[in-house]
Amino acid sequence: MSNTALNDMKYNFEPLQLFVPSNDYRVDEDKLKARIEKSKKLFAGLEEKRKRLKDIGSRSIYDDTK
Repeated sequence: MSNTALNDMKYNFEPLQLFVPSNDYRVDEDKLKARIEKSKKLFAGLEEKRKRLKDIGSRSIYDDTK
């Protein structure tokens, strides 16, 4: 596979290797819930920004002014 550089970091586009976790592996439910909530807030903010920019028109996505 080929290597690609982006912002001085090299990426190798090889397929991910999947593995089966051991039988005694347990997920920390509290950390998982916190991460899910953080992701929901992030995507809700992005959706709000997308709607705002759609209403505004031609402003840049990086412009935080209303």
